[in-house]
Amino acid sequence: MNAQKRNNTACSAVISVVISLVMLFGAILQLVAVPGQASAAKGVVWKPIDGGGLSAGTSANSGSRDPSIAIWNNQLYAAWSEQKEYMNNPMQQGTEIRVMQWDGSQWSAADDGSGLNFMSSSSASSPSLTVFQGCLYAIWSEAETSFMGGYPFNQIMAKKNCGDGWVSTTSGSNPVSGSGRGEMPVLLVYHDELYATWIGTSDGSTGRKIQVKKYDGSVWTNEAVDMTFVPNGTAFGPRFAVYQDELYLTWSEQMVDSPYYSYIPVMKRTINGAGKVNWGNVSGNSGITNTTTSAGSPVLQAYNGLLYAVWRDNNPAQLKVSSFDGSIWSPVGSGNLDKPEGAQSQAPNLFVYNEKLVAVWNDVNSQGFQWDLRVVEYDGTNWSPADQGLADTNLGNVTSFAILNNAMYLAWSDVSKIHVSERREPPAAPTGLQAVAGNGEAELSWNLGSGVAKYKIYQGTASGVYGPDPIATVDGTTGHYKVQGLEGGTTYYFVVTAVNGNGESSFSVEASAQLTTQIATVSYLPGDHGTISGTSEQVTIGEHPAAVPTVTPEEGYHFAGWSSDGGITKLSSQEVATSTVTADVTYTAYYTAFVMGDADGDGKVTAADALLLSKYIKGKITLTPEQLQALDMNGDGQWDDEDVKAILAISVGKG
Repeated sequence: MNAQKRNNTACSAVISVVISLVMLFGAILQLVAVPGQASAAKGVVWKPIDGGGLSAGTSANSGSRDPSIAIWNNQLYAAWSEQKEYMNNPMQQGTEIRVMQWDGSQWSAADDGSGLNFMSSSSASSPSLTVFQGCLYAIWSEAETSFMGGYPFNQIMAKKNCGDGWVSTTSGSNPVSGSGRGEMPVLLVYHDELYATWIGTSDGSTGRKIQVKKYDGSVWTNEAVDMTFVPNGTAFGPRFAVYQDELYLTWSEQMVDSPYYSYIPVMKRTINGAGKVNWGNVSGNSGITNTTTSAGSPVLQAYNGLLYAVWRDNNPAQLKVSSFDGSIWSPVGSGNLDKPEGAQSQAPNLFVYNEKLVAVWNDVNSQGFQWDLRVVEYDGTNWSPADQGLADTNLGNVTSFAILNNAMYLAWSDVSKIHVSERREPPAAPTGLQAVAGNGEAELSWNLGSGVAKYKIYQGTASGVYGPDPIATVDGTTGHYKVQGLEGGTTYYFVVTAVNGNGESSFSVEASAQLTTQIATVSYLPGDHGTISGTSEQVTIGEHPAAVPTVTPEEGYHFAGWSSDGGITKLSSQEVATSTVTADVTYTAYYTAFVMGDADGDGKVTAADALLLSKYIKGKITLTPEQLQALDMNGDGQWDDEDVKAILAISVGKG
């Protein structure tokens, strides 16, 4: 027994050491994280914001389900169906549509405290929220509560809230579905009109066919009436999507008679020459499943130039995923969304957040007792888990999502209350970075992302190695930057990150700019009265000319200097040789006529010329042969005081 205790103690000590080392290693990894690299740290997990579950009533089990969330006036709104009793009679139960709003810190009623139902004794379900023309819209299915049995006569009802409370979108309490039946409605805004679709019949008979109406802010009009994929089909769960500025619609459908085939059609809305709306099949004769086995719950979402579809294949219970490029459908990766062995996947949803495609669904274990919410993100290449920190409520129902202030929100039901969680991620890494080399500079450009407050630019002279601090920061609406002061003959490497209140993204794909050594041509022209020993030379930008030619003036002329501006400014050959070359330049030689007594070449005889000769006589300076020729006033080949006196006499007008 004691030996066993010692062994257990030793084992516990080893485990403690291992745990400590693991924790230390994790801390070290956080400390050495590369600047600009995103990490699964604080702010990249789901955080519940529902205070343990939302319910408009006081019951511990309110039977709340079917949540739908939307953003209106920069606040999060949630609508759902919730149980209620009539006339204080617990035996007379119904459900009502309740709405609450979250201001960032707390939830409050947003339905006047009485729900949205039109009828006092009715059951309502499947609400859908959206924002249209600045107002919050809600649509749902509602049927009068009855104890007589039979098939409930569900109708589609809708209200809007433009800031002054909820009002009907139709005359009085008339249903959007008119005299027809309706269930499972959804809303979508397209081309400044509100579209609604549901399953039901236009004449009130039993059955499930696709109905579509649009609303211009005043009137609902039909867009599709009693539409099915096959003549004897019954439809379920219609969903909209907009792709390449076109409206698409999908649903699941099963034949009501043998052989009971199932289909997932995808239809595209078009207008013919007569102005009539048509819904054209873009999914083939068997729908996007390419099979007639049992399938359901399709959803659509446009992302990165493709239209994505996810649906449930019931044999086995697996979620399938395909994409549409406007012509053909293709499996995405393996064509499946991964799931644990033995689990059954259901109720998928798709949306886009942070420039990634997000898929949400439930995995149910084989006994049906454990429902796990799954969230994954797709960057166009790989799927990655994104459900860290998501509450485990054991049960799940319809999922709904919304985006607000760079955060994504997910809502679901545990069949008792509504749960809402928030996830905040740093922005996605910028895409499309390009670098164009210039003269000592590089022009950078990249694609603008959404929800970005600013961009940071990092630079290095080796691929994949950048300075720890950005060389520049620009605001989130700027997709370009000019890097200056770079050296020719060097290759520079650049990356850009995006930043908002959630943090800094990972690095963009690297771009490089190879700056070549810049060469300028310095040209020389002889001018009108002389010759030169050279005509041009090549000079590295930033360097000095090294081969300024010798000028030989014609007889009777002095060389006055070089000029590149038409003679306004003249430079000596020495001054040209010490100038800095910044671009191609042409120098022209300028001259003055030979004048006896003019030693400085200004074309005049002055006391300054006499001074030059005097200094020469005393041995203090040297003069050129041309200058000496001009200063030999008496032509005796000697330079003395007689020449100085003659020059001074001329300078004062007595010569």
